[in-house]
Amino acid sequence: MKPEAHAAQAAAGAAALYPFIGFNALIFGAAVVAIDLDHFIEYWLDTKSVSIRGLFKYHDTLLNNLDNFLGLNVFHTLECYAVLYVAGLYLDEANLVLMGFLFHHLLDQLQLSYMGRPYARAFSVAEYLVRRRRGYFTSIREVVKARDT
Repeated sequence: MKPEAHAAQAAAGAAALYPFIGFNALIFGAAVVAIDLDHFIEYWLDTKSVSIRGLFKYHDTLLNNLDNFLGLNVFHTLECYAVLYVAGLYLDEANLVLMGFLFHHLLDQLQLSYMGRPYARAFSVAEYLVRRRRGYFTSIREVVKARDT
């Protein structure tokens, strides 16, 4: 999903929550956007580049080539959610971050399902480690190489 769409979702979600939780709605809204920092991690690990322009080109290429692709976005995993849940037992703000992450992930999953690729992203690190051995592409280099052959 494009950053503009997530920014709109964050603003709408925060606005809807503001009457109930006040300023804390901003933490929720920021989390809806901040979860996608893991896309930069994925991009950097795959390309060793820190180019923001390259990041957007990378993800546009991936979105158009999801056949047989398996992504791992660590902030979109059950393990990350478990850490936030435990942190939320001690810090209320962590619960807001968790809710923002889950809201974002739900919307991502709806889009991936609409695209016919609901399993293009691993739901957990453990799942990724198992599924990557089954021949899924896990990098843009593999996707481009397969596309060009």
